[in-house]
Amino acid sequence: MIKLIDLLKENKEQQSKFIIYPDFQGVDPANTSGQDKVINVKDALGNEPNKDLNYFQTEKKDYVENMIKNAQNNGWKNFPPIIAINHPLLPGKFSVIDGNHRLGAFKIGKIPQIKATILSYDDILLATLGTKWQEGKTPETISLKDAKSKGINLKQYFTTKDLKI
Repeated sequence: MIKLIDLLKENKEQQSKFIIYPDFQGVDPANTSGQDKVINVKDALGNEPNKDLNYFQTEKKDYVENMIKNAQNNGWKNFPPIIAINHPLLPGKFSVIDGNHRLGAFKIGKIPQIKATILSYDDILLATLGTKWQEGKTPETISLKDAKSKGINLKQYFTTKDLKI
């Protein structure tokens, strides 16, 4: 029988990690820290493939145009960093965990660099396959490291396609 203290410990651990849902449903954010650096926008992939160029040019048009205007001429340095990890499927690339709108705007506006906080794989949990995001519910998870070692299809969690501009 699972003890209450074990459940509380597991819940606290999950709250300190980003939980990524399958089928690009999004993430549950956490309070973690990572390595702050500047990365090339061309090396980052937004992990919300349903937010394509049409999305950025229609639903978020004014927001994106304003962001591009503010990012030009080194204004990008004033933006908060995106949250990313080294892409688990594409060496040399980054997968954006949080900050997909900024990344999309920077790609469209041809802003070459973006500030990023790079998390370690230790900070990432994957909601088990078949899980649907539900507000206030903590899903069953597996660590990204364990998922990689067990051969879980990470393409269900991380896109390998860039925003086509």
